[in-house]
Amino acid sequence: MIKENLLTVDEFNNPKTVTDIKACMILLIRLLILVPGTNPLHPGMGVGLGSVYRFITEDDLDALQDRIQNQIETYMPIEFQSANIELDINDKHNLIVKAILNGTVYTYDTSETISEVKIGDII
Repeated sequence: MIKENLLTVDEFNNPKTVTDIKACMILLIRLLILVPGTNPLHPGMGVGLGSVYRFITEDDLDALQDRIQNQIETYMPIEFQSANIELDINDKHNLIVKAILNGTVYTYDTSETISEVKIGDII
């Protein structure tokens, strides 16, 4: 069972926690949006979606997929080691990251964020 503490407390001033599917999704999103170099103890940690990979082309997708896979294998709990990563593009040319783990599909749609990731030719 995966358990993740949130940065808030409940009505009894105990740390709020989430488990299982919600915890997996929070850990994955944090890793995807973390800018490399932010964590001084692990300077290589983070993918940087929305900052490093804000505007990319379809030619960059394989390298990004490898980066995400390597980040998961390096920094995520052992339960994530067998996750398969798929990158899709929606009709507005935004990146969608899918992590498939034990039959569960975790989806991160960048078009629903402040720092959306656009796929296309850079002008």
